[in-house]
Amino acid sequence: MKKTVKQVSVGITALVISTSILSTSAPALAAEYAAINESAFIASFETDGSKEVAEYLMESGAFSISEANEIMESYVESEARLVESAETTSDDTIYVEIDSMFYSTTNLASSPHYVAVVNSNMNRTFRGSLDLLFNSNYSYYDDYCTTYPTTASYVTKLLPIYENNDLALTYKVEGDTTLSGSQVMCLLKVGVGTNTLSENTLNASISMVDTSNVGGFSKFTYAVGDIDHNGILDADDVYYLSSFLLARDLEVSYAGEYEAIVRYAFAAAMDVNVDGIVDAFDLSLLKRYIQEETE
Repeated sequence: MKKTVKQVSVGITALVISTSILSTSAPALAAEYAAINESAFIASFETDGSKEVAEYLMESGAFSISEANEIMESYVESEARLVESAETTSDDTIYVEIDSMFYSTTNLASSPHYVAVVNSNMNRTFRGSLDLLFNSNYSYYDDYCTTYPTTASYVTKLLPIYENNDLALTYKVEGDTTLSGSQVMCLLKVGVGTNTLSENTLNASISMVDTSNVGGFSKFTYAVGDIDHNGILDADDVYYLSSFLLARDLEVSYAGEYEAIVRYAFAAAMDVNVDGIVDAFDLSLLKRYIQEETE
């Protein structure tokens, strides 16, 4: 069923001005009037999905009505198009098929880039190191490293060894504990070289060697906020992040063999400020990155 949307612009400025005047003379009345304004703002959207996002933005306390309206403009723009092409099941899972390769060969996002190390070998112990090799013409280690998102006390990351533009990360398991399941073990900030013109080039310039001879490790690169991983920060990324914040499940597929890392890349890219939490502040920073990219 085709869904229609209605953008919000008329009346917002007048409401904000009125609220400002009231807040000077009668704070209690101003608060009540502001609540009415927020309710009117939420109700001004036609689809249930857009109303839910607008309500989330207001309840988060992180946005003024004007700031929320800017985010909603992006959400509405993509909702009108993506809802038509995406398949939504009865449990609100959104299935999106992207007819392109996972690493764009033509675009490079302007937001900060990271390389993530993934452990995909289930139920095993390991000890050793992972060597990340950077082609200095296209990428370099940006002197930043953090464990993410595992908090397991039995996994210890020793200090990274950086030499001749390469990096060695040494891991060890304390005792006889085994790791169960797949997880992103580490994020490293990556600098982008002047010769790098696409996400594919950046990813190809970084190689990883597992010197522990255990196997089961892989890596992927991504730009924060580029949730659909196409090398462009735009309204679609706002739609995906907003949907995630409302607890909607997203299942995304790409052309090529990347199924094993897609869900990790999606989750990592949503944490725009890289604080280990996906929340309204990530949405705010994403909007700022989009504005900077289009200027």
